[in-house]
Amino acid sequence: MRVLSTLPTHVVVGLPALSPTMESGTISKWMLKEGDSFGPGDVLCQVETDKATVDFESQEDGIVGKILVPAGSKEIKVGDPILITVEEESSVEAFKNHKGEETSTVETSNEVAPSKPSQPIKEIETEKKFTPKSGAKNSTGRIFASPKAKYLANQMNYPLEKITGTGPNGRIISADVYEYKEISEPIKSPEDFDQVEEYSSVHQTEDFSDLLRQKMTLSKQTIPHYYLTVDLNLDEMLESMKLLNQSSSEGDEISLNVLLVKAASLACKAVPSVNSFWMENFVRQFEEVNINLFMASEFGVISPLIRNVQSKGIKAISNEIKDLTESVKEKSADKSIHQSGTFSVINLGSYGINSLSPIVVPPQACILGLGAAERKVVPSDSPSKDEVYKISTYLKATLSCDHRVVDGAVGAQW
Repeated sequence: MRVLSTLPTHVVVGLPALSPTMESGTISKWMLKEGDSFGPGDVLCQVETDKATVDFESQEDGIVGKILVPAGSKEIKVGDPILITVEEESSVEAFKNHKGEETSTVETSNEVAPSKPSQPIKEIETEKKFTPKSGAKNSTGRIFASPKAKYLANQMNYPLEKITGTGPNGRIISADVYEYKEISEPIKSPEDFDQVEEYSSVHQTEDFSDLLRQKMTLSKQTIPHYYLTVDLNLDEMLESMKLLNQSSSEGDEISLNVLLVKAASLACKAVPSVNSFWMENFVRQFEEVNINLFMASEFGVISPLIRNVQSKGIKAISNEIKDLTESVKEKSADKSIHQSGTFSVINLGSYGINSLSPIVVPPQACILGLGAAERKVVPSDSPSKDEVYKISTYLKATLSCDHRVVDGAVGAQW
């Protein structure tokens, strides 16, 4: 909890939920004592949950000002204050006799994070109820942001004062940092970059591709990934595609990729947990399925957005993908298509890749990787003396998931 009082600048850390069913926990051991300094990744304490004992790690630098709950204390409710951190060593003395009741709450923030993947608190916000607010400041002009948001902004060289906060009371959270550059700065064309004489323009990258690289680097470092791979039998889908294309003119045919994108959107509606954002201390679940479709361009990878895929027909999706592909080739794509959707798809089948495990693009919870379709000899569904085997077409599909939002069972249902 960020607080305003006569005391030195400090943060009151509450006990967060470390599992979907956790309502209370026990601090089994403190790893630091009052006055000790810590940095990102340092273990502050060990917490016994209803499922396991988890190390509690810091996400930023600080100093232990006051331990409010001694080791061995049981049945500490989620959200109850357990620790006060300060910025200066000289501030520790002011909290020697402090018991935590003297502060007035401004906002809630988990100052530390578990070393093991934590599960989201069961708070679901729908897309329609979401209204962004500008970043909140106190009377001294200090900007309120979560520790992870500060860390990410520092890593990505983003000014916190320019980022719009969407958390409680306008607090800046990590998802806002990930979104900042896309909505606040226009997508540059290659001509907007400074030319370096000794290099060819081929080596320059588009601004949006740079943003993707930053997102994916941080994603791999901070998101607990896991991967689910299945072999999809495409026989029925290919038969449907053949029927749909019987009345199509040349150049207007529907591709297998279009059907797979549509199928992914329907799966997201059937398992809505996959169609979500991780928002640090809660999960935001969306009604619409807006899919970022990864594409290669002359200046790097881009992921244009297709909105309301679940509501559109096969033909409409096909035309939109063709238009996006053409606009990318002609470098005429509008910057609005580069906004984040709720789910992503990347298909490398045309390059002959059998399978891939893509990196989750935050704040999304999942991304689907599609490989090449292959014909295989498999046992017949109803073997007879004349036909024991048959030839079928299969494709490997891999769903990469953020374990904080989607656990294995939910991902398997998808």
